Amino acid sequence: MQNQKESNGKSNPDKLFDMVLSKHALFAKALFERPESFSKFLPYEEYLSEFELFRQKDHSLGVVYEVTLCEHEVKTSREIIALLESLKQWFCLSEELTLSLLFDQSPISSHDPIWDELAGSKTDEETDFPQKIYLNKLKVFQGLTTEPKVIPKPLRRKLYLSIRNFWNPNSYRHKLGGIHQIFGNPNETLLGEVEKNLRLFREFNHSLSQFEMTSPLPLRRLCAAEFATLLRRTFNPVTYFKRPFAAINPKLSLSEQLIYCSTELDYPGIMRERLKTRTITLKNAPHFAYPGSMAYFLSLDFPFRMGINISFPSSTKIKRHFGLKDFFLQNTPSARTRRQKAEIDLLQEKLLRDDRVLNMTFCVFLEGDDNEGLDLKTKECLARFQQKLECEAIVEKEIGLGLWFNSLPLCYHPSADFTSRRAIRILKSDLVHFLPVFDSFRGSQKAQSLFLSRERGLVPFDIKSVGNSHMMAVLGDIGSGKSAQVIQLLLGELRRNPKPVIFVLDHKTSYGMVSKYLKSEITTFEAGKPMPFSPFRGALDEDKLRFLVHLLTSAIQMTSTNFVLESEHRTCLTESLRNAYFTKAQTAGVRYQNGFLVEGSQDETHLELNVTLDDVISAMGALTGQTEFEKYGQFVDEITKKLRPF
Repeated sequence: MQNQKESNGKSNPDKLFDMVLSKHALFAKALFERPESFSKFLPYEEYLSEFELFRQKDHSLGVVYEVTLCEHEVKTSREIIALLESLKQWFCLSEELTLSLLFDQSPISSHDPIWDELAGSKTDEETDFPQKIYLNKLKVFQGLTTEPKVIPKPLRRKLYLSIRNFWNPNSYRHKLGGIHQIFGNPNETLLGEVEKNLRLFREFNHSLSQFEMTSPLPLRRLCAAEFATLLRRTFNPVTYFKRPFAAINPKLSLSEQLIYCSTELDYPGIMRERLKTRTITLKNAPHFAYPGSMAYFLSLDFPFRMGINISFPSSTKIKRHFGLKDFFLQNTPSARTRRQKAEIDLLQEKLLRDDRVLNMTFCVFLEGDDNEGLDLKTKECLARFQQKLECEAIVEKEIGLGLWFNSLPLCYHPSADFTSRRAIRILKSDLVHFLPVFDSFRGSQKAQSLFLSRERGLVPFDIKSVGNSHMMAVLGDIGSGKSAQVIQLLLGELRRNPKPVIFVLDHKTSYGMVSKYLKSEITTFEAGKPMPFSPFRGALDEDKLRFLVHLLTSAIQMTSTNFVLESEHRTCLTESLRNAYFTKAQTAGVRYQNGFLVEGSQDETHLELNVTLDDVISAMGALTGQTEFEKYGQFVDEITKKLRPF
């Protein structure tokens, strides 16, 4: 009795502890076995390099494209409308296919190869001041990507388009269809299965090739390494920007090579490396959709993702749905019913004109490390929906994780529309207005200068490679930074080899600071007074000598079109310029100061040199006195006659 009382006197936690310790197998399992990884829930299996397709764990096939985005600033309204109208070709797929779009606005990693491409070849930074300024600016932009709290960061926008085929060779219907083959001739079963699989592979690739040919925007298929990079950045949002990852092992499942950090799952979203997600879903179609409306989301200065999942219901289901709805609306007399009846009649008329009804799920995904930051981002995003699109949006608290998971490439299944209830029936003529196919200005391929656009895009710029005109205007209000912009462009031009000669005429002389670090000369003049400026002023080096020869020969060719310039003319002109500068330097180097004959320093002499065209003509007249130029008398006379009018 006493032992029974003692056992009854034990508390419930003690009993539970004793029970667990007594079961050695359960205790060992808790110590040594790892919990099931989230990677087992991912559908990715392998990449078929022969067909450039991805095979999923459920035996479905898929392909992922990177779409070249359209720069909306340089497009006119007509060009934007024409582009979106041509995108209807994307929605002519068959019913067993699904199409998903993932628009990704994210920071550029410090390990991205774009930084090495922009840096170019190494030069002497200490002596080349424009190159030193450019490389320091490049390092600043690259360093912003590693600072988690720094805003703004250089952002990059990409659009990924994925198409998934839901043919399943192990499906119940497929097995029933092959029963007669199994019992008919068992020796041909394996061969028939292989032939059928190859035929389906070819049919799917044929559909994809037609899709690629008719696409108005360039498409590029992603390989296994590029696809893994996209998913690794998704599941490792902090580690990805700190270090590179290992190469893909083709012998392992793709799902096992993506996640390198712990994940916490919750109904509103997923947390990875202390960054949690929040999902905003389009509740209903806007009152009116207009082309280019998605470009308003580019003004968001923080990373976000936009996912659009599209399924293609059969025409039979669409007719059944709207036929049933039309039947009940006819027998319900009210003002609201008559309005809905008119909308259905208009929709059926559009269907007769080659339009199509699709199921669309539209979501925006935000991420942040605290609720306060996520709340601010949510307000900015909701403002785009309410003010620009005039529609309602839902901040998901129950199914945010499922919608985020379905937005990943090749993860969407049409059955998800029945569980989430977020799919919107929409015409493909209206759906094109929701496509996030716009990007900010990406600059030029060659980078002479580097800027950060107002939409946080990294813009390499080259004056000579943008546009066909040789003129450019920089417009802006007072104090908006026009002079700073021009200075950046001029420093970029001075990175060329050979370096150009640049003339700047400025009313307020905003370039005085730059002239201290460059080989430059400043001439100050006033209106109504003679301008003390001459291209012959200052020191003479080989670059300036070539420029002056080219300037004078161009003037001669413009005024005497029938005159043929020979190499001898250029030789005489080059030697005359050199002699005129030498004579002027000797004359200017000696001067009277306080009654004494003083020889000035070389730097002061070069700054005070001001050779005129008369000095050049005088030096040319004495050129035949030199032994090597005695035979150039005829050329000297010809070039002298052409220079006298100037």
